[in-house]
Amino acid sequence: MPVDNSSPLKPYRSRSRRGCLTCRQHRLKCDEKSPRCGSCSRLERRCQWGLKASFHPSRVCQLSSSDSTILGEIELGRQHQNTLAFLDETEDIEREYIRPDEALVQHESNRDGPGDSSARGSEGHCPDVINEHHVHPLPPIPDLPIYTTRNNISLINIISGGGSLQNHDRTPPQEVLSWPINDHIKACLLSSYFQHTSRWCEVTNSLQPFSTLSSHLVLESQAFAAAAVALASVTATSRDAFSVLLTKDLYAFARQTLQCVKSEHCEGSLLAITILYIYCSALGRTNECQSTRDECAELLQANSPGNAGDSLWTACFWAFVRQDVWDAYFSGRPTLIPTETWKVIPPGVPRVPIQDTYSNLAIWITARIVNELSSQSADINEITLQNLWEELQAWVIERPISVRCIMEVEASGDSAFPTILFSNPSAVCGNIYYHTGCILLLETGKIPDKFSAMASPICHARRIAGISVTNNNQVAARHIPAAIEKIAILKHLREIEDLTGWKTTSYILELEKLWGLG
Repeated sequence: MPVDNSSPLKPYRSRSRRGCLTCRQHRLKCDEKSPRCGSCSRLERRCQWGLKASFHPSRVCQLSSSDSTILGEIELGRQHQNTLAFLDETEDIEREYIRPDEALVQHESNRDGPGDSSARGSEGHCPDVINEHHVHPLPPIPDLPIYTTRNNISLINIISGGGSLQNHDRTPPQEVLSWPINDHIKACLLSSYFQHTSRWCEVTNSLQPFSTLSSHLVLESQAFAAAAVALASVTATSRDAFSVLLTKDLYAFARQTLQCVKSEHCEGSLLAITILYIYCSALGRTNECQSTRDECAELLQANSPGNAGDSLWTACFWAFVRQDVWDAYFSGRPTLIPTETWKVIPPGVPRVPIQDTYSNLAIWITARIVNELSSQSADINEITLQNLWEELQAWVIERPISVRCIMEVEASGDSAFPTILFSNPSAVCGNIYYHTGCILLLETGKIPDKFSAMASPICHARRIAGISVTNNNQVAARHIPAAIEKIAILKHLREIEDLTGWKTTSYILELEKLWGLG
C-alpha cells in the first residue's frame, strides 16, 4: 500500500493542558466540571484547579547570573518604596478608652438629664464625685453571658466561688475554657446528636427528652452542650487517628466543663453526666466508665423528682439503669441504685406512653433477677426466682399491642435468625429484657419445666438475636448451637461498630473464645 510521505506525522501522544490538576497528574480524561469534576467524584479524590508550574532541573537549586541580577534590582526597588517606620500611638489609644471614674461621671450627668445645668458642672466638681464613688461603691455591673464566640472559637467563662454581689470584689479571676473545635464542627456534631446519637439515651422514652424536650438547654447549660458534642463525635467522625484524638479531647473538655458548672444548672448537669456515662460505655472505657457511673448514680439519688423535673429525672434514671443492669451482670454485683427505691411508673398514667411504662417494667424485673443472682448460691431464694418467672410471664401476656411484634418471619435461607419486627424502640428494648430475664432464670435450673417451647433457653436466645440490634449476645451465646448462627452474630457485631461507632471488639473476642473460634 503506498504511503503519502507528504502528509505530516501526528505525534504519538499529546499532553492535555486542560482539566483539573488531579486528572492531568493521573492522565485521565477530565470533564472540566467545577468545583469537582466527574473523575474525582467517582474516584473520591481531591479535585484541584490551577496552574502547574515546573522548572528545569538546573534551576531547582540556583538561578543563572542574569536572573540573579534582575531579581536583585527588583528587590532593591522594593526596599526603597516600602520603607517601614514605627509609630507610637499609645497615647491616642489610651484616650479612646473611658476609665471607670469617667464612666461614673457620664452616668451621673445622663441621669440628671440634659436640661440640668448644675449636673454639667465644671471640672472642679469631678473630684467630689470620684471621692464619693470610692466611699460608697456602686453595685458591680453583672457579667455578660458566659458563652461568647470570637474568631470562630467558643469560650466559656467560669466564675468560681459564690455569685453574690457582696463578695463580687473578692472573687478570684475567671477561668476561661475554650472549645477544642470551632463553631462549624460544633454545629455539625450537635446536629448529629439531635438527629441520631441522642436515640441511644431515649430507647424507652418516646417523648425524646434528650433531644426534642431539652434542645433549649444547649444554650443554657454548657455542660450539656459539651457532653452532647462528645457523644456525637463517636459516630459523626471518621475512624482515623485524628478523630480518635479529637473524641478524647471533647470528652476531657466535657468533664472539665461539668466539674466547673455542676452546681449552677441542675438539669443540664444531670443530662451531661448521663450522656457521658453512655459515652464511656460506647467506647468501652472501663476505668472512666466506673467513675462516671458512680458519679451519675450519686447525682440521681441526690436529685429527687422534687428537685429536678419529673420527666427529665425519669429519662436520665432509665437511661442510667438500662446500662447499669448490664454492668452489674458482667461484674456479678447488684445494681448501684437498689431496685427497692426505683420509681416504676405503673401502666395507664396519663401523659406517659404505655409502651414506655411496660418496657421499663421489664427492665425492673430483669434488674431484680440480676440482683438476686449476684448473691451467693446458698443465699439464692428459689421462691423469689419462681415469683420473678411468674412476673415475666404475666408481663408477656398482658403487654399491650404497641409492645407486641407487628410481623414475624421464621429463619430461612441466608437468614440465621427469625425476623421479628416492632413498631417502636421501647417495644424492642422491653422484649429483649424479657427474653434475657427468662434465660437468666432458666439457667439456674430452679424453674419448673412446663413442657413449653418458651421454657427452652435456646428459643429465647434466638429471639434475642433476631430482635436486637444492640443485643448482649454473651447471655444468649451459650445457647446458640449452629455454626452459621455464630458467624451471623459475629458479623452483625462488626457491622454495629462500623455503622455506629459503638465498640464491640471486646464482645467479639469474648464470643470467639467462648465458641472456640479464636
